[in-house]
Amino acid sequence: MLSSKILQALFIVVIGVFNTASGADSKKPDPVVGEWKWFTKDTMVIHADGRLTQTAADGSSKAKATWRRLNPGEVPCRYEVTWPKIKAIDILILENDETRLSGVGKNIYGDHVSAQRMSHEDPDKPADDFIHDHNAALIIVKADEGAASGFIGKSGQSTLLFTNVHVLADLDTPTFTRLDGVTVSTGAADLAAGRDIARFEVKNPPNSALEISTDFNDSVHIGDQVVVPGNSGGGGVATMIKGAVVGIGPDRVEVSAPFVPGNSGSPIIHVKTGKVIGIATYLTMRNEDPTKSRAVAVRHFGYRIDTAATWERVDWDTFQEEADGVKEVSALTDDVINFLNALRTRQPPDFETDTLRGPAGEWMKALRNQRLTMNGRRAVTENFLRVLKVIVASDVLDLEPGLHYSYFQEEMRAQHEIRRRLYDAISKASLEL
Repeated sequence: MLSSKILQALFIVVIGVFNTASGADSKKPDPVVGEWKWFTKDTMVIHADGRLTQTAADGSSKAKATWRRLNPGEVPCRYEVTWPKIKAIDILILENDETRLSGVGKNIYGDHVSAQRMSHEDPDKPADDFIHDHNAALIIVKADEGAASGFIGKSGQSTLLFTNVHVLADLDTPTFTRLDGVTVSTGAADLAAGRDIARFEVKNPPNSALEISTDFNDSVHIGDQVVVPGNSGGGGVATMIKGAVVGIGPDRVEVSAPFVPGNSGSPIIHVKTGKVIGIATYLTMRNEDPTKSRAVAVRHFGYRIDTAATWERVDWDTFQEEADGVKEVSALTDDVINFLNALRTRQPPDFETDTLRGPAGEWMKALRNQRLTMNGRRAVTENFLRVLKVIVASDVLDLEPGLHYSYFQEEMRAQHEIRRRLYDAISKASLEL
């Protein structure tokens, strides 16, 4: 169903038979082929095979019309666009500079139909050649603990290797291997303050390094197509994940490309410019409809590199010490989450650490005492909650003041908030037992 805005963009002429002839010859795409911003603000893609589709914010395309050239070999180029669902046609003229389409006359609402070119690229040109053309710039990151992604990019006058900080924190001794099989030798490393980005100096960088966008604010728009090449699932091979820009912020970008674990550190490539506009970093999942257990909304985010102003030089001994400390805190948080789920499901908890196992075990054993009165149950529960409150706060408070890197500082702030919410939830659940 066409929106009312799209309807206003048409010269509505009712016809009985629709011409669905292809609008381009098979050898060279017609000059009208490409991506266009309609005067209604919708993004329309004119394909070489005679289709006209509307691109949604999630990157999906819906067929809207067919088109054909009315005057092959002549200029200015004239086109007939057929809109089957409303039984109407448009007549459009491509201006000589090939950057603007204008309708003949006005539509029935008195509006002048126009469109501005967004991209001159053939929208059906395969993006898969990107991996072949940049196999020396795409990186497989690997260690005994797992695998991830990275890339070599040009930032100003420097050519650097980029990946995520969390990749380096999770993998003790990572190796960086180009898709062409060459192991990358790295030098000094820096972490972007306030975001999950790490960069390394590269010895003998390749000529095919990716270009980091420096004009993001002018060139990137909601709905623009993106691709994310990387080591999806940690399989050791590069795949190409396609999508679109669905959100823009000062330090990050959201895309519809459904990247997965293993893609951490992959470049987010802006198809229109061919430049890196972000680094694939994390996804969030939320059940937006509690009545449907599988109605989970997944969102995919990457950090912008162009606005990373402050970088922190890495001392690897300090970095590893802080990473290990954060892992220990995270492991206890996982135990607290497991304990909460066990309380809610009336199942025995499966602890990975000893910190919570003892106090929780003693409390649950006390509750199984059939001779315990209601007041006694309340007393042992309140005592356990006092112990739990110390447990969920002490390790975070001990570690946080000595942290040097902003990435780990923010991790601890996040852990502190998660622990607070978990404690409140456990307090509520335990008092209901």
